Amino acid sequence: MNQDKSPTDSHFKKNIDSRSHEDFVTPSILLFLDNLLVSAGGWIYWLIISKIVTASEIGLAITVCSLVILVTSIAHLGIEYPLLKKSLVPGSRILGTSL
Repeated sequence: MNQDKSPTDSHFKKNIDSRSHEDFVTPSILLFLDNLLVSAGGWIYWLIISKIVTASEIGLAITVCSLVILVTSIAHLGIEYPLLKKSLVPGSRILGTSL
């Protein structure tokens, strides 16, 4: 390796250091707050529902919700990467199709 010549990606570290903190932390905090809000809302929902309906109805509702989540998780398994790959093609309408 030539010691006189700097590596070709030396400007890469400068670009990472300039905004990497803001680009990573802010969306992470928003995602955390979103998850916290959804979890608290779900907890309050089931707390209120438990006062209104019987335990067997709650069990049936949770079974149906869990089954729906399982089926959609299996159906979406591995679909994100092909969508991202197709969306990089110029003129691709995959984003509109997926929505």
